Amino acid sequence: MRLFRLMKLFFIINLLVICSVKGDEVPFIFNYTESAEPGETIGLQGYGFGEKSKIWYALLNNEGTEVKPSKELMALTQSDIYIAVQIPEAEQTGVYAIWVVNNDVWSSPVFINKARVKTAEFDEVMPGCRFRVFGSNMKIGDFNTMARLVDKFGVSYNVTMKSIDDNIAELTTPENLKVGESYKLYVNNGAGGEMGESVFEESLFVREKKDDLLRLEVPWGGDFDFAKNVYNVKTDKRLQLKAMGDGVTNDQKAIQKAIDMAASQGGGVVYLPAGSYKIEYESGCGILMQSRVVLRGARKRKDDYKVWIWQTFFN
Repeated sequence: MRLFRLMKLFFIINLLVICSVKGDEVPFIFNYTESAEPGETIGLQGYGFGEKSKIWYALLNNEGTEVKPSKELMALTQSDIYIAVQIPEAEQTGVYAIWVVNNDVWSSPVFINKARVKTAEFDEVMPGCRFRVFGSNMKIGDFNTMARLVDKFGVSYNVTMKSIDDNIAELTTPENLKVGESYKLYVNNGAGGEMGESVFEESLFVREKKDDLLRLEVPWGGDFDFAKNVYNVKTDKRLQLKAMGDGVTNDQKAIQKAIDMAASQGGGVVYLPAGSYKIEYESGCGILMQSRVVLRGARKRKDDYKVWIWQTFFN
């Protein structure tokens, strides 16, 4: 009996708490238009908006780390879960903070036009390497974009950031990053000062800097250390059978033996100087590639900085 009374009391208390919370529910915005120019309409999705809520906004400036509501906006469409409002046409281009107010209860602000990284080209970087990030609002008007990496102790390292367009930016990491450490990436399109900065959810791990011998332009390109072992199919003294590359001689066996030898030595690059390599075979495949072996051709042009990885076609 006593247990039943305690359970009943517990139920009543919880019911009162729920009703109390529901009556003073804090408006919450969980989805919103990320980008908008002056005069354009934005949508806010959430809950606890109420039927007669108010919407306030402020243009972020380049000073301070606090933002306060400055003007009220009239709702174009309004319900308990959705509101549409228009950014004033006379407003400046920049980052806008938006609040929903229901019965004097304020939501946390959301920020329109704030730079946001959604994904990075690599999750690992090297000191002094270039990589791209993809997201929204990477560039706003004539503002200067900027980025920084922050270590676990809160120390910041400035990153060179170049916005390609609104959705893509190219970054170059500083040379003094610590190998083996992870960093958080912060980006800012310059339109909102410190308040306009956002942090990428993922961390970037710093690898040891190595020469990218294959010029793959990826942070792990230096791991292909076997690229130092190069077999010239025309001249390498280690090859008993050499290719001619004259377009007449069948070079299938010569190239295959070079590939097999490179694989037996832990890997390597089988290099084909400029020429025409005839591949003829009666059965099976013309060329069988091996693990840790790269077939590389001559550069397409003498001034071409890239190393061309040839894809061999067979007749």
